[in-house]
Amino acid sequence: MLFAVAGFAILVLAVGSWGAWHALDREAAVPPPGPVQWQDAHHARRVLAQYRQNLQAGEEPASLIIAKAELDSLWRIVTRNMQATRGMASLSDTMLEVRISQKLPRNPFARFANFSFGFPASETGLQLAYVKAGEQRLPRLMGQLVARLLPQFLFETANSGEIGTAILSLRLSENELGVQYRVNTDLANRLFTALTRNTPDWAASPEKVRLYYARLHTLCVAFENRRYQAAETLNAIFSLAQARSSAVGQAAAVSENRAALLAFALYFGDLPMPHLAAAVRTDTLAGPPPNARLVRILGRHDLVQHLATSAALQINGNSELANALGEIKEFTDTAPGGTGFSFADLAAGRVGTLLAQHALDPLTARHVQKLLANNPGLSDFFPRLDDFPEVLSQADFERIYRDFDSPAYQAAIGKIDARIQNLPLFSPRANNQ
Repeated sequence: MLFAVAGFAILVLAVGSWGAWHALDREAAVPPPGPVQWQDAHHARRVLAQYRQNLQAGEEPASLIIAKAELDSLWRIVTRNMQATRGMASLSDTMLEVRISQKLPRNPFARFANFSFGFPASETGLQLAYVKAGEQRLPRLMGQLVARLLPQFLFETANSGEIGTAILSLRLSENELGVQYRVNTDLANRLFTALTRNTPDWAASPEKVRLYYARLHTLCVAFENRRYQAAETLNAIFSLAQARSSAVGQAAAVSENRAALLAFALYFGDLPMPHLAAAVRTDTLAGPPPNARLVRILGRHDLVQHLATSAALQINGNSELANALGEIKEFTDTAPGGTGFSFADLAAGRVGTLLAQHALDPLTARHVQKLLANNPGLSDFFPRLDDFPEVLSQADFERIYRDFDSPAYQAAIGKIDARIQNLPLFSPRANNQ
């Protein structure tokens, strides 16, 4: 992403003689997105439910109706996960205006590049009415160049040609927009991956995180070619956390736990943290983490990834987003070509979220250390799921649960959450001991 931002700055400077210099400003035209609320996850889920229904129907073209509140929520979720980018959209009966404020690398001229893009209502594909640099409208050809390059800078994996070809019509009102499109699952997956991989790094001392990462590295590099339990790795880092904070107050326990979980997420998760990785993976720790894939929960490495990634998201105070992303993945997996719906996947994400919550709560931080430092078993921190169906196809999921809002599905999730809450790692009785 750093190279993308630098490239974007070069683009702005290179076309300055055409008026793009007006995009440069000390202030962002778009305000910060604010925290992601539970209703944002709900709105995103409703839009994704439409998308999933379109995949199920298999009809071309497909349509999405997105209310203004849902559009605002999507922007809030997306731009919160893109550290250097802010975005917002406004609707009228005739125009969708998208505004982007891109933070620039340190330079003597400006901190942000501000652009606006106008897309009119159209029955003949996605049309571009104008591009503004700041408040200055760019000449048509220059505006088209900026619009063509911007998706590559923001997403690094898609271009405006692909996006424009996929959209067949755009219908607008002040309260909603309607999009008719060609289904392109490859493009959708690449955009989703780009949006979720750019989650910012969190405040933590890289030196402290490196201590825990080194502990995991030492443990895993000695692994032979067989499966190992995630409990062993959690024991390794939380025994170190307990030792380092044993003689100090609860604040130290929280700080050590945060560093331990970030190291765990960096080693096993699939949510890149580029700045932290660059500071931690140096010298003998450089390169991909050795033998990470040998570590399993219920015989599966991807459950370790889900747990680690959700814990990292929760460290940023984003439990709703962590759970929503888990369900988003399951939406995709039940579609044709997916791996199937998995209650174990969702459970792993919820365990990761709750682990981070308890590890960073001064009232429970030491209990987390005590239990995980004392040779924990799987049943100490992961629920029993043998009475749940596993790897459901789309047809089987709909036959049993109908959809993600059905009473049957909500009851199943409630049952899993209750089991997680009653695990020794999380139960109030255990925490009071």
